Amino acid sequence: MSGEPIPAGDIRFYDGYKPALDAGDYTLTATQKTDSTDTAHPLLETTTATQFFSVTAPRFAMDPAEIQSIYPPANATGPFDRKLPNVVLKERALPWERELADQFPHPPNPNAPAYPWVALLVFAEADIIPPSGNAASSAPNPTLVGTYKVSDFLKPTDPSILLPNLTAQREDEKNCQAIDISTDTFTRLTPRLEDLPYLAHVRQVNVESKAGTYADGSGWFSVVIANRFPRAVDEAGDKFIAHLVSLEGLASYLVDKPTWPDGVTTVRLASLTSWAFTSQPDGADFTALMKNLYAGQSGGGDGLRLRLPLTGATQPLGTAAGDAAAALSQGYAPLHYETRVGDQTYGWYHGPLVPHPLARLTAGTAFASAAAATIYDPGSGTFDLSYAACWATGRLMALRDRAYATAQQRVRTALRRAVNLVRERGSMGKLGNVEVGRPPLADAAPESKVVGKAFAGWLATEASASVPRPGRRAAAPSARFKNGKPLQPAVEELRALYAASDIHAMIEKHVMQAATQSGPTDTVVGWLAQLRLLEGVPFVHLVPDARMLPPESIRFFYVDPNALDALCDGAQSIGIQTSRDAAQHQLARGAVMKAAIARNQARRRTRLAQRPAGNGSGADPVAGFLLRSAAVSGWPGLEVQAFLDVQGTQEIKALRLDHLASDVLIGLYPQVPAQIAIEEPKEGLAFGAEDEWKVALRYVAGDSVGQQIPNVSVTLDESYRPNDVLRVDAWQKYLIGLSALSSNASIWGPAGFALQMVSSPEQMIFDNGGAA
Repeated sequence: MSGEPIPAGDIRFYDGYKPALDAGDYTLTATQKTDSTDTAHPLLETTTATQFFSVTAPRFAMDPAEIQSIYPPANATGPFDRKLPNVVLKERALPWERELADQFPHPPNPNAPAYPWVALLVFAEADIIPPSGNAASSAPNPTLVGTYKVSDFLKPTDPSILLPNLTAQREDEKNCQAIDISTDTFTRLTPRLEDLPYLAHVRQVNVESKAGTYADGSGWFSVVIANRFPRAVDEAGDKFIAHLVSLEGLASYLVDKPTWPDGVTTVRLASLTSWAFTSQPDGADFTALMKNLYAGQSGGGDGLRLRLPLTGATQPLGTAAGDAAAALSQGYAPLHYETRVGDQTYGWYHGPLVPHPLARLTAGTAFASAAAATIYDPGSGTFDLSYAACWATGRLMALRDRAYATAQQRVRTALRRAVNLVRERGSMGKLGNVEVGRPPLADAAPESKVVGKAFAGWLATEASASVPRPGRRAAAPSARFKNGKPLQPAVEELRALYAASDIHAMIEKHVMQAATQSGPTDTVVGWLAQLRLLEGVPFVHLVPDARMLPPESIRFFYVDPNALDALCDGAQSIGIQTSRDAAQHQLARGAVMKAAIARNQARRRTRLAQRPAGNGSGADPVAGFLLRSAAVSGWPGLEVQAFLDVQGTQEIKALRLDHLASDVLIGLYPQVPAQIAIEEPKEGLAFGAEDEWKVALRYVAGDSVGQQIPNVSVTLDESYRPNDVLRVDAWQKYLIGLSALSSNASIWGPAGFALQMVSSPEQMIFDNGGAA
């Protein structure tokens, strides 16, 4: 199996992935014997050592974190009648980690790696026998599972329940969930043994365009496909329940006419995961959800900006209504404001995300306080509290994080020491010899004797006159002169030192170098880089009014650089007590900000296991989008790409692509996108047919692999799907027997079958001219 990276936008199918060792218990025995002509040799005795070990893998229960996605989404309602449900697993070997049965280790098809030991079954509610007794639960149970001890599951006390042909293993789970179905239902709905190899395969995709934890994986997934089409009979829709079950020990019953033990009428199946959904011809699938995002915007995309909606007639500027409408159109929200003197009023607020681009205001000067970031409009008597709120938010987030606060104080102390040393050298006439940009603490030793002599001289002169002695009153120190001229006061001297260009260059290089090494500076820079990407900022500060981002909507925005600066200024304000602290913060602010911005792009690249970009190549986010939709929660591996041009040729790499909630997705970009494409996750593409049960054939090999064969399609008629259950083995044999595909028979297997049956991904494109 190839381990090479896969290009963005591609998908590769593999028959499966068989691990070197199946899950289970093993015994390792080592024997040592020494040959010698000396019959009295003490090591002639044969020694044997035995070690027991287990290869662990899910058997009766599975961690939900193993699941990448499910289709159809849980609790969804949509036209799923021509799509086979599937479950995508993060572990590519999981369906083949166990043997289905000892007598069936490998299928007859040499291209299939092994029989999978799991299957995805789709039931109507009436197909499952509700649990009773201790297995039942008082909590809602939409999938009709019961909870059992594994020991009871392996040896049920009810003789009508099939006793599985399984042996307990050392690492078995203690408890499991299971469903009961009749033997008739088992025969009607379970795949046949020859079907199983074609109902599981491996997919490799590129994860660069995915959000959050879905971008952390390797891009390898295993997919288990159901064999039943959830076709609704009722126009109002029918409920279906999907269960990923273990078939381990049940291989002999996966035939057309199984022989059941006497008295057995029920089969109990271990359920590894389950969910319910409703199949309805007129429901909302991925395409319908995407189109709904743009509903009502036929006049253009201006209504998709992040701001409160405006209704009613346009009001003239200069009037109270006109000024309020102008503020709303700029992304402001009027919020309750209680002044420090207790007055009750309102203030204007917009978060870091605004509908129009804004220029930077601070010109390199830090916001010293929330009050300094407050803007007052004397015309209306109202306050713009946007930057003040951001400053306070950054400060509170910093105070809440002890690790950051501690690192910030250590960085400030180290910089103070560096400046002090340079200042002392300057007083010795050495400032001109200091190597600019070199960490000054590393050069302290060569100057130690000079400083020591100066201190000794001070003790002999100044101290002898000004330090009190027994029987003598203290005298004020004499004025300081040098070359006959009075020296500057210490405060002025320090300010002049901070203003020196050499000091600025030295501090910047010191910060940039320290940011590449593990330590307090690295911690501070990394934390501020996350803050500039708005990580951890409460959602209410990003979207102050829920009407800005209603359900089933997408909103585009620019990022206000002043808000990012205010957040970071507030975070770096902790521990500032004196005017010197404030001056030093202003001195180091530019270097720290530059290092944090350089870290922005490297953060996501590191998350994607890519080589981080070098310092200086990063950029602040300048634009992005917020998507709130059932498509986000239903298709969690959603793929999003942004482009600098409407032709979609110049891709912009996201600085951040994350889930803020189960149904809310945020994307931040270092350039303003001209086009954003949102596409179904390729690892979760469903098996299915198009209208009238048509299946378009694709090339399996050659330069055009994956592309549709022109004007060649077949009909999946009811002879291959009696009672909506797909006769997988018969259907795949029919496909490979077609003249268009018969030349590929030598490489045909689960991957080739998957390539034919997978549905083409749907894509929604938003650009500055509309959507398609």
